Amino acid sequence: MLTVNINDAHLEKRIAKRARSTGKSKQKIVEELLIKALPEKSGESNYATLDPKEYGYYITDIDENISENDNTELFSHVEDSEKYVENLRKNIWRKQ
Repeated sequence: MLTVNINDAHLEKRIAKRARSTGKSKQKIVEELLIKALPEKSGESNYATLDPKEYGYYITDIDENISENDNTELFSHVEDSEKYVENLRKNIWRKQ
């Protein structure tokens, strides 16, 4: 058994108010709050992680004709940015 000491009067009033409204004891309310705050599997997410070696890929759409010393601006070939981004979004989903 563990004893919890609450030194915050405002917090204690909130716990007492919730206990009265739900009909549960203060101890039960504090226990439920602690269970929610400290799940058994702390640090673990509910989502499976993906292996980057399996799902990753190299971007190969780089223009080989541009030299490193060239002073061209990035995305200077893009005339319509809205259409360019729309095509990027469509194509990225096709690769996966």
